[in-house]
Amino acid sequence: MKRVPWAGVVVSALALVVMTAVAWRLWDALPDVVTTRRPTADRPGAHVPKAVMAAAMPATLVVIGVVIGVGMAGATAAGERLRPLLPPMLMASAAARRRAVNVLFVLLPPVLTAVHTGVLADAAGHAFPLERTVGVAVGLLTTGLGLALPRLYEEAPRHGGGRAQRLGGPATAGIGVACAAGVFVLPPFPVTMACALAAGVVMILSVVLSTGGVSPR
Repeated sequence: MKRVPWAGVVVSALALVVMTAVAWRLWDALPDVVTTRRPTADRPGAHVPKAVMAAAMPATLVVIGVVIGVGMAGATAAGERLRPLLPPMLMASAAARRRAVNVLFVLLPPVLTAVHTGVLADAAGHAFPLERTVGVAVGLLTTGLGLALPRLYEEAPRHGGGRAQRLGGPATAGIGVACAAGVFVLPPFPVTMACALAAGVVMILSVVLSTGGVSPR
């Protein structure tokens, strides 16, 4: 029981409840078939039943949870044998993996809930700043991950990678703050995509340097 990331489990469960409530509240206002991509001269439009639209974000959260859970179980069973082949998060200690999963599932569900609410509200005909909301949500997620990054891997100092996390965490958090603020003054979609890409690169480098035995000079 100690290995269960309870904070992430509770937040994820609450997010599923909220997403279900939002879908139930907007259900009657949703068209039976929702247009997810408007047709253009070069390509046809895309349409899905409203049940698919309402279930998309909750299903995404569940699938991510299952994949991460299976990966953690597999990492525990494989031990050292598969260490060179698996991501560092899965091959860290049980406590480090639990911290990482807790952070992910405390920060990710609110973002998916915001996207879920915005998409359904927009499909139901309500005025909703969807792109800006998504940008702020992604910015807050990135900021949270950046602040948590230096504490995710207790093994990092042994590999000489603590410096990577000390630099990568604040850099990632700064990118998140810039994203959340930038969507109010620049086109939200390009800002969000650029910040997500930049944050991903910084975090991957930080984790690899911290847990892969490579020390920055």
